Amino acid sequence: MAVSEDRRLEHRWPAEKVESAHRATATEPNGNGLRQLADSDLLVLISRRDLRALEVIYDRHIEGAWRVALTYSDDVPVAERAVEAAFLRLWRQPEPGARASLAARLLSSVKREARARSLDPGGKGVVEAPEGLSA
Repeated sequence: MAVSEDRRLEHRWPAEKVESAHRATATEPNGNGLRQLADSDLLVLISRRDLRALEVIYDRHIEGAWRVALTYSDDVPVAERAVEAAFLRLWRQPEPGARASLAARLLSSVKREARARSLDPGGKGVVEAPEGLSA
């Protein structure tokens, strides 16, 4: 369920913390400042199209995503496409004001994708990465 735009605008984000992490990463190629932020703060940055924030989220949650995908699909390419689709969905619709935790939403998305793709592996086609994000 998508969070309404009104709800996202109502929520007050710790802008000072997010902005200081952005300043810290301006000179750091590895983005260590972002690694200190909570998932909810990183979602705000993802909603602003910050690819480095998505990379941090990916690093934090890829193991769990793979575990879930392989639980619901024994086919590695199908599991891979399910994980890819879930992270692309997060990039396209970060929903920073959502009530559920990022981990819960992401793993639920992986589960749905893996189950659907296991039932019909060819039915969903190839997921294309949006501009600025390589697959």
